[in-house]
Amino acid sequence: MCSSDLVFFRGVARHTRRPLGGVGPAFGALKSDHDPDALVFSHEGRCAAYAKRKNKRPPYLPASRLLSLLRIQRCSGSGFMRVSLQWLKELVTAPADALTPDGLAERLSLAGFEVEAIEDLAAQAQGVVVGFVAQREPHPNADKLSVCQVEVGASAPLQIVCGAANVRAGIHVPVALVGSTLPAVNLTIKPAELRGVASSGMICSLTELGLGESDGIAVLEELLEVCPAVGSPIASALGLDDQVLELAITANRPDGLSMQGIAREVAALVAGTTQIPLAPCAIASSPLEVSHKDQT
Repeated sequence: MCSSDLVFFRGVARHTRRPLGGVGPAFGALKSDHDPDALVFSHEGRCAAYAKRKNKRPPYLPASRLLSLLRIQRCSGSGFMRVSLQWLKELVTAPADALTPDGLAERLSLAGFEVEAIEDLAAQAQGVVVGFVAQREPHPNADKLSVCQVEVGASAPLQIVCGAANVRAGIHVPVALVGSTLPAVNLTIKPAELRGVASSGMICSLTELGLGESDGIAVLEELLEVCPAVGSPIASALGLDDQVLELAITANRPDGLSMQGIAREVAALVAGTTQIPLAPCAIASSPLEVSHKDQT
């Protein structure tokens, strides 16, 4: 089952939860949405469990009806939408207390945009600061390791052993301090000794910050127009000071699959106004020259 099929199964489970008597979530485990027997088997199996637990016969929904519902949702473009709270605040003018994550999630859920999760991106870079590699030397006991002196705004630079091939002196990098945790790789930074050399901290890659796959460490000069001050938190520079709401969009609300559509909905819910910028013209318009030959 592909991920999109799983989304639509979850959609059907959500919308048919009440008529099915609480047995909808079984559809998430199906092997194929084109196999009626699989649907009947899963549905009847959960119905039997429900009947045994409640000592009564649950309602039954034919597999053909389930398949038709799935196909309708798939064709209608239902799915999930990830909404950046910071971006939303740029598009909607409203009182600050009206756009808090929890309050906004409750309003959207009541309006039909069910909030599946609220992701706090700040947790991915908590304890990570801007560092400057002042010195880099080869490791005395390992060919592929480097011993770096990294300034992080403290009284003395940190000695960090780094295995990235692109580490060099004179660059700004994100540095995870001792005691910080990187949820993207499930790693807590501790003082260590690598091949006989002490290391305090870690120079991070984009992968370790939860920003996708990358080769080598993150070099801020290559990512940002202006590097932040040494020792300052890296979160705001890399957009990790945001919160993301994951919305389940139903088939009858395709406008919720865009930031502008969500902004209009939120503005109506909180009695605010939208500040949607006009899209620039890609090509300047100019009158067409029509000759006498064209007119005849």
